[in-house]
Formats: sequence, structure tokens, C-alpha cells
Amino acid sequence: MSNRESHKRPDEFVEVPTLSFVNYDSYEKKIASMGSRNLLEYHEITKSRLEISEYCLKLLLDNFDNDVAFVAGLTGFLVQAKAALDSLCQEINLFYRLSIGLGREYPTETEELTAPQNLLVLSRRNVVLTKLIVQELGATNPWFATFKLLHASEGVHGHSRRLMSAGISPHNLEVGETKIPEFCAESLSKINRITEQCYDLMR
Repeated sequence: MSNRESHKRPDEFVEVPTLSFVNYDSYEKKIASMGSRNLLEYHEITKSRLEISEYCLKLLLDNFDNDVAFVAGLTGFLVQAKAALDSLCQEINLFYRLSIGLGREYPTETEELTAPQNLLVLSRRNVVLTKLIVQELGATNPWFATFKLLHASEGVHGHSRRLMSAGISPHNLEVGETKIPEFCAESLSKINRITEQCYDLMR
């Protein structure tokens, strides 16, 4: 059986979600008046990372019959989707002047923002936003725990034992009870929703 025949394309049941930037645009107008070039740059980066994630997801789905292209799409998706979340967390860090990682060159990672000491500081600035962050990106959220595991094993070399062991096609890999294409599509939609909710709450 050929590689093309062995993998059923998921196109009929998995779609690339349409990204929404309604709150992104209104929040951009707000921060433009603040005169923070650094914050504006990260705001643009967050959107760019989401759009690249969308492209990588499409690559993954369009190349379901090609293991190399499939994995390239998956790796790109995981790296860019996680980077979008990290960039969002850096926006929150800068907007509320939380001073996380002050003086260094790389942005706040999601895991840093959700550290108890930083959540405590954020809660003094915006308690509703803090609750959202804990609910969606905290340690007890099963989706985010699974996303981080997949990102560490397949998106970032050497951070975790690979889930795709030798001899197992990436197309057959499941995370929880969900196959990779469905999980990635759901994750992109969820990350976009989280960013839009955060922008709506950042006042």
C-alpha cells in the first residue's frame, strides 16, 4: 500500500479555523495612544504568530499523505502557536508593568506569567483577566497541559521524550483521545479565542 493510500485525508472533517482579530484591532488603537513602541511590536508579533500557525496547520492538512511535510507542518504549528501565547503574555507583562524578566531580550513565557507570584501581581491590576489566564492557561487546564506536552516533545527538540516513536506514523498519533489534526485545529481556535478575550479585558 502506498503512503498516499495509507493515510486518509482529514479535510472533510477538519477545517482550518477562521481567525478573528476584532478585539485585537480595537486594543491596538488603545495602545497606540500610549506611545509604547515595545508593546506595539509584541502586539504585531502575536498576530503574526497566529497567522503563521494558521499557515502551518494548512500545510499539515494539505500534506496528510506526506510524512515529512506533515511533520514539518506540525512542528511549525506547535512552535508558532506556543510563541503566540508567549507573545500575548509579554503584552500583558508590558501593559500592566509586571516587570517579569526585566532587562532581558526574550519575551515572557506563558509558564512565567502563570507562576503564583506573577498571578498575584496581575490580580492587583486586573482580577478578571487573571481568572481567565488561570482558567485557560493554568496548570489544571487539561487542554493546555496536553498542548505543552506535545509542544515539548514534537515542537522543541530535546525538551521531552518524543511521542512519535520509531515505526509509528505521525498521522496515527493521538493526544488524549484526539488525533493530531483535530487537536491542532481546536488549539488554534482556542488560542485565538483566548487572545481576543484578553484584549477585551485589558483596560
